[in-house]
Amino acid sequence: MAVVSYNPVGGDETAVVSTLGVLNALGINAFAFRGHNLKLEIQTTMPSSEKHPSTLPMWRGVKFAYLLVAMCLCPLAIGGYWAYGQLIPNGGMLAAFYTFHSRDTSRFILGLTTLFMIINAVSSFHIYAMPMFDEMESSYTLRKKKPCPWWLRATFRVMFGFLLFFVAVAIPFVGSLAGLAGGISVPVTLAYPIFYVAQGEETKNI
Repeated sequence: MAVVSYNPVGGDETAVVSTLGVLNALGINAFAFRGHNLKLEIQTTMPSSEKHPSTLPMWRGVKFAYLLVAMCLCPLAIGGYWAYGQLIPNGGMLAAFYTFHSRDTSRFILGLTTLFMIINAVSSFHIYAMPMFDEMESSYTLRKKKPCPWWLRATFRVMFGFLLFFVAVAIPFVGSLAGLAGGISVPVTLAYPIFYVAQGEETKNI
């Protein structure tokens, strides 16, 4: 492996370019804590009263969840930067692992690492896509005036997954939009309760 360097990749960058790079990095960090809008849907399913409001256990759960995310991702990011520096490829840590260690690492370790990544992606996808699934099922129920059958719910999930997979494959720079998505997630999180109330949904626990 080549010599690891921690100097800025761009070399002689202007102050504007450096500032945009910092903001993009902050957006990527915010994207790591995605899933903010699920908090409202989770909280509305919890029992709540004036003496025992659902905001207290919900706040404890949110703090624990964010702490757990930080404990998992921050050491990985710091260790990856320490190990690879400027050599980190566009594909991230997994691409770096295969690029620099595929010849001196057993296939079992490589396969196990990939398997863990697949489990993480498959598990988190259903959680973060839950608002979209709920929106599709609610639209069907409002139009047809009847509950959404199980086979149609499964079809919605499969087709939505195929659509996102097609977009991810067809647009090669999707990973570069992580900073933008993270920056958008913060104001969307603040605006979502307003839309939630405007649609006349249950808002007692908000």
